[in-house]
Amino acid sequence: MKPIQLWLPLLNVSWDTPSFSRDIQRAQREWLGEDKVWLLPGLKETKRWCLQAGVSTYKECAIPSESFNVITIADVSKNTGMYPPVDTALPKDWNGKLPHNLLDLWLNSNDPAFGSTNNHFKMNLPFFSDEKVFFREVDIGFTPGPSFPIADIDEENNEIKLKWPPDDSNIIESISPEAESKEIFGNYGWEEEPVADGLNTVINESGRKATHTILLWDFPFKEMFPFGGGMDLLKQKQQLKYYALHAKKNQNRIAEQVSKFTSQGWTTLENQLILPTLVTEGLEELFFNIEGSFSIEVDSFKDFLNHKKYDEVFRKMIPVTRIFGWEGYFWWELNNLVNKRGKSIKSCALCGNIITGRIDKEFCSKTENSACFKKRKANNKRNERKVVNRRDKTKLKKRDHD
Repeated sequence: MKPIQLWLPLLNVSWDTPSFSRDIQRAQREWLGEDKVWLLPGLKETKRWCLQAGVSTYKECAIPSESFNVITIADVSKNTGMYPPVDTALPKDWNGKLPHNLLDLWLNSNDPAFGSTNNHFKMNLPFFSDEKVFFREVDIGFTPGPSFPIADIDEENNEIKLKWPPDDSNIIESISPEAESKEIFGNYGWEEEPVADGLNTVINESGRKATHTILLWDFPFKEMFPFGGGMDLLKQKQQLKYYALHAKKNQNRIAEQVSKFTSQGWTTLENQLILPTLVTEGLEELFFNIEGSFSIEVDSFKDFLNHKKYDEVFRKMIPVTRIFGWEGYFWWELNNLVNKRGKSIKSCALCGNIITGRIDKEFCSKTENSACFKKRKANNKRNERKVVNRRDKTKLKKRDHD
């Protein structure tokens, strides 16, 4: 795959939120190659520091912002190695390797369940004194999100259907359900102190009440969106799936969506190649790559860092595609399949899952859906045995006749 750079927020705020969009612009302007950017309201000036974790050194910065968040900037190599390998919004089970079939998993994942939650969480935040940084655990509170009307409740199947936009609204075509809901219903507050394992009620200024819930995704998306995301994320998923199944007539719309989540950024070969390869594939593989690609032969990592070409080659700024959020990555992957590689996207003839590949492809591969693949192979074997049995019976009948 083409090397990319992911900007992954811990709190999955709608990208159409004006204050968050402005904060992202500030973060891009202030960023100098750090692995993590803290958005800290009340901060007076940008702060930068380094943290040591084992043999790795991570660079971080904090910028003055309108909203709180923390963004992990992960460089992804052409071999899908990631650096940093583990952080917020990066599942540990990946071991620093971006899955090849992540788009397929997202398209074929179940819709999220709804669950209750508390109104705060604990997290170590950076503080500053005399140009030094120290971390302290802080109890961070958050306010309720926007409200969405319930269209139907299916008690037998334990399903809830939401309707947006409301019938009495003036919305022509929904673009951002979260932003639109705030315009129609305003902001909500907690009616009572919420609890993590109960039904919590919120209320707006006009007295309209709603039940507060979060989205509960299947693995690995529950780790990619640790706080559930919101209705804009769910809308993005539904829209992505529709465009994938009708890709030919929606090529331009897919490209338009990608443009909202991507921009021209920069990185270094140190972050894009050296660190991902070292962390995910080891020193021997790294030396093999640099010898073959850059004609650099060394005996140790220390010698490599001190090589006369290192700064010139591996710390020089190079262009890279910057992608915002996991939803942006999914649109980028879909655009690559449809508009760059011309791949076919359809439903599996056996299980109905969305599959990609050649135009004549009919069924899931082993990586796309192992259960469907095994079932098809088992069916093929049964059919083969039936054919063999019919042939044997035909031979016996012919022998008896002779």
